[in-house]
Amino acid sequence: MKAAIIGAGFIAEFHAVSYQALEGEQAVGLCAVCAPDREKAEAFARRFSCRAYTDAQEMLERERPELVSVCVPTHLHEQYTVMALEHGAHVLCEKPMALTREACGRMEQTARRTGRLLMIGQMLRWWPEYRRIAAEMRRMGPPELIVARRLQHASRTQWMPDPNRGGGVLFDLLVHDLDMVCALMGVDAQVLSACGSKGPEGSWRRLCVTMRWPSGTQALLEVSNRMPPRYPFTAYFRADYPQAALEYQFHAPLNIQMDARKDASLTLFEHGEAAVLPVSKNAQQEAFAAEIAAFVQGVRQGSSPLPCGDSLRVMGHIFAIGELLAKQA
Repeated sequence: MKAAIIGAGFIAEFHAVSYQALEGEQAVGLCAVCAPDREKAEAFARRFSCRAYTDAQEMLERERPELVSVCVPTHLHEQYTVMALEHGAHVLCEKPMALTREACGRMEQTARRTGRLLMIGQMLRWWPEYRRIAAEMRRMGPPELIVARRLQHASRTQWMPDPNRGGGVLFDLLVHDLDMVCALMGVDAQVLSACGSKGPEGSWRRLCVTMRWPSGTQALLEVSNRMPPRYPFTAYFRADYPQAALEYQFHAPLNIQMDARKDASLTLFEHGEAAVLPVSKNAQQEAFAAEIAAFVQGVRQGSSPLPCGDSLRVMGHIFAIGELLAKQA
């Protein structure tokens, strides 16, 4: 099979490396990349020995890839996902699915109509430490409380806080941890409360959300992209039990770029002991590699490892939180 990538940023690099790492029966040929900036597209193509395009439709018509990764700003997800699906490709679209319920629905309907697989890239589901957390929680049962944080300073690409392009932290950051807690606990959660603050762009820049599941488990989710300069990119997860706790911490200078220095720990507090569990040396690359491998295997087997309907239900919570926040604004 042949794969192509729409987008040439640092997330697209993870996809390219992961496609090229597949071997044996899983092997995939990376044939092309598309980005509006010709210089950027050609530099990416040279690095990964593929062809460069600036027009996605031309690339899809000439190359006819079976697999397409959509790695562009969020407001373009629907456009390029629908285009790739209608050209016969199976699509792995980066999170979040889209900025509106209607756009998400059209993407899912196009996948159904074309008979192609559409998977949303919620890569925490393949992040090694979160997979270990999932295994421990299956053993221990539902916790009383889950706390998750995702914090970063404001020096990232300017389109992310734009409400019409990136959607702010509701879509860029919260969707990660909301998807993860739904993967762990189920999508049948009730949103109890949501509060936050907006930036001058008009998008939510800080949010705190609380949720509850029928099991009684509650969750506190905190996200921000307005931390002060030099504040490290921070991912935090804790599951609290009556007599135990499981805690994960991840810090990097800016984000999860491939070459990012990181400091991470995963600790299980149980039976009066603190067990330091192993952490990956390159969790971010391992996560994307596992996600791409699962996507490719799903296409070969005709069954998605993360069905589009699951992502639609998670996005339903995102839109419900947005509507709750709008009533308070």
